[in-house]
This record gives sequence, structure tokens and C-alpha cells, in this order.
Amino acid sequence: MGWQTDWLYDLIFHEVERVWRRALREGRGKFGPAPSQFLIKEMCEADWESMRCKGEEHRKWRYSGGSPEHLPAEDETRESLGEQRGMFYEKGEIRFHVAPDRKRVLLTYTLGPRYGRGMALAVQGQGAKGKLVPSGGPGWVS
Repeated sequence: MGWQTDWLYDLIFHEVERVWRRALREGRGKFGPAPSQFLIKEMCEADWESMRCKGEEHRKWRYSGGSPEHLPAEDETRESLGEQRGMFYEKGEIRFHVAPDRKRVLLTYTLGPRYGRGMALAVQGQGAKGKLVPSGGPGWVS
């Protein structure tokens, strides 16, 4: 049986969708084309102080709008983010870590050489009433 999503991962992928839509808007015009896809990686560890995901990859997906495509665990391909196109890379990378108690999520993304962000999100509620809200300071912006 393969991997299946749950309500918390649905919230995380909703955040990915928000980043995707923002990149598409900003990729119009003089800033160059937005990434054609995102590589999404769930990481095994996090440094909550510096707001960086670290350690081994636990799971990964490819995203090009729509539903994320889960990549098999045995796929150990290290994909390049490709060439720089304006302020973006060809591919963006999103990393996240879910705290063991599932009450916090660390989310980082890199869309270009000087276009990235790291943030801690608190999980409020559960299931259909669950949501992710910013927490733990301002994070980082590049």
C-alpha cells in the first residue's frame, strides 16, 4: 500500500499551492518565468531556531499545479533546480518538517538564488477544523 495523505498534509499542500500561485503572478513580466514545477521534500529533522529543515528526506513529491505526485521512496535521484531564469530557477524546492507531536510545521522554500523563505507554522485544531497559522517569530526571507 502506498502513501496516503491526511488532513495535516492537506494543509501543508494548501500552503504549497499558495506559494505556487504567488510565483505564477510574480513570474509574469520582467522577473522571468516562474518555476515549471516544485520539488517537495518532507525532511526527518528541523532546526527550529534557525528555521531550517535538515537531515534525510522522508518523503518527496513533484508538483506542477493540481495534485502533488508522490515519488517512490526508492527514487533517490538528486534533482537539480535547473538554470536561473530571471529571479527564478526552473524548479522550486519546498522542504517541510512536521514536529513529532504534530503541533508545529517548519516550511521553507527556495524559488530562486535570492528568493526563499522559512517559517514556523502552528497547527490549530484538527481535521476539517484544522489550520496552519504563523508562529515562532518572523522566520527568514531571502
